Amino acid sequence: MLARLNTKVIAGVIVVVALGGALTLYSFGHRAVAAAEDDHGHDHGDAAAPHEDAQEDAPPQHDAHADEEVVLYELKDVAEGAIDTAEIREGKLDETVQATGQLAPYTDRIATASALIPGRISELRAQVGDYVEAGETLAIVESAEASRAHAAREEAKSRLALAEEELENTKAMAEAGVYAGKPVDEIRRERAEVASDLAAMRVEHQAEREDARASVAVVEAALARARAARDLAAGDLERLASLAEAGSIQHPPLEAARRDAATAQAGTATAEAGRTAATSELQRVAGLVELGTASQRELEAAQRAGAEADAAAARAEAVLEIADQALAREQAVYDQGIHVSGEVQTAEADLAKAERDVQEQEALLDQATSRAEMAGSSMKKAALTQMEARLAALDSLLDREKLVAEGDLVARATITQRKAAVSQARVAVEAAGRILRIYKAHKTGSNVGVPVVSPIAGSVTARPARVGQAVDVATELFTVQDTRMLWAEIDVYEKHLASVRVGQPVRLTSQDLPKWEHITHVSHIADVLDGKKRTARLRAMVADPSMRAGMFVSAEISINEGETGLIVPIGAIADETTGNAVYIEWPDGKGWERHAVEVVARTGKEAMIVGPAAGEQVATKGLTIVQAAVKTQMAGGEGVIQGHGHEH
Repeated sequence: MLARLNTKVIAGVIVVVALGGALTLYSFGHRAVAAAEDDHGHDHGDAAAPHEDAQEDAPPQHDAHADEEVVLYELKDVAEGAIDTAEIREGKLDETVQATGQLAPYTDRIATASALIPGRISELRAQVGDYVEAGETLAIVESAEASRAHAAREEAKSRLALAEEELENTKAMAEAGVYAGKPVDEIRRERAEVASDLAAMRVEHQAEREDARASVAVVEAALARARAARDLAAGDLERLASLAEAGSIQHPPLEAARRDAATAQAGTATAEAGRTAATSELQRVAGLVELGTASQRELEAAQRAGAEADAAAARAEAVLEIADQALAREQAVYDQGIHVSGEVQTAEADLAKAERDVQEQEALLDQATSRAEMAGSSMKKAALTQMEARLAALDSLLDREKLVAEGDLVARATITQRKAAVSQARVAVEAAGRILRIYKAHKTGSNVGVPVVSPIAGSVTARPARVGQAVDVATELFTVQDTRMLWAEIDVYEKHLASVRVGQPVRLTSQDLPKWEHITHVSHIADVLDGKKRTARLRAMVADPSMRAGMFVSAEISINEGETGLIVPIGAIADETTGNAVYIEWPDGKGWERHAVEVVARTGKEAMIVGPAAGEQVATKGLTIVQAAVKTQMAGGEGVIQGHGHEH
């Protein structure tokens, strides 16, 4: 049974309060007051006369005083779950662009696996379709380069073991005092060698100077003889010319032959004298060598000089023999009386020959003089000075090492050297091992294998590799694709492109999989339109292993970039005769308030409004129940719905 109430309607607000087990409506409309009557059969149709004055938006009162200007109305039989609510949020209106697309392989997660080193495939461990983890071995490549690296490591290990053994031996020898005098003895031996070399160098230098001076003297003598012979030939030619003019030439060739024979005889005597002198010098030097005062080089020089003297004597004897033959021949010609015609020409030829001899001897003299100058050159003296300085340095070093030996510093220095050798060997072992670790090489029988590993986790989609194939680092052996990651390639029409941005949310669905939904965002937008479809392709990442490349999807792209405002579900807007309104639930859940609102913008799901505050709960389901009750109450009738079982 409903009570007859005084009614006062204030424009704009209706309040519904749950009292006991029923939902009671408080209505604030246009100002209208009716006298309250008890609930014992009084007339429910009496209405109060309207007042002249009006009051704007009086707040609802939640007590039961009879003087409140409210209309109480009871809603009966409200079904459980008949009313839902949603919170008014502050944000942007969720505007979307609808598009279609297709799933495609995620190109950033497609990788090729190649050998780290040239070689030959010995084993294949993965087939097309196999799922592999990142770093999993796909094949084994046997490599000569890896074998060399392995051999280098083994060799380095051997050197390390040897260096460590030498270090231990050195320590033991140092403890036994073996190194106490070793450097001193070594320097003494070196000093003795240097002193001996210096003495030999001095002797050799002196011998070279003497040899050079002797050579100059010999050549000067030969030059003097050649010049004398030239002068003699010139005199003979002049005499023959005079005799020829006077017609008194007896036999010039004979006289020339006699002179040649005399000259040859003199040359033979000179050569014999030179050979005798060379033989004596050789015997002297040989004796000095036996005594240790002459060097082997001096002996060899004396031997060469002796050989040259022997050769000169042989040549002189040959010249003498030829001269004797010529003399005999010219004598025969003279005896026959046929010598006169060529005597002048012969004299001229003799003069030319004598001139050539002079020139040859002058050239030899220049050479001998140069050798003599070189023997006493600054270079030779510098070599002697350098050797003397080295000897002095060894003397100083010997004195210092004597002091070092007294402090046992040699042993420590030797141990330090051995330790350095051990460190170097360890570095070599580590370097070789680092190469093998980089290659992940391991011993496979007599060879060394290098694994070909997958760079990413995924499925093997291609395997051009075959056993026995020769490969290098550029040979693509496997293709691995991470099928857990896909691209959604979505075609967006040209008219929507101005609103689409990278980073905007994308909701993907599939017509073939009604329960499938995936939320992602725009990752890339193509720069060029499809000329036929007038669409641009955008990509969004799909991280869902249940999907496959080639599947078709629908995309809903959130493109809202407008102003921020109050957002409610579109179902919360009550489109009434007097305008749009929403119904806000009281915080205690026992009643509702009607608020007139202005709808600024709307989409298929949400609307942006101006009116209430963010955070309030508005009715989104069962709105017609509240509206019907309000209309019934406003008409003065009873409520027809019992209960308040709405959901929040």
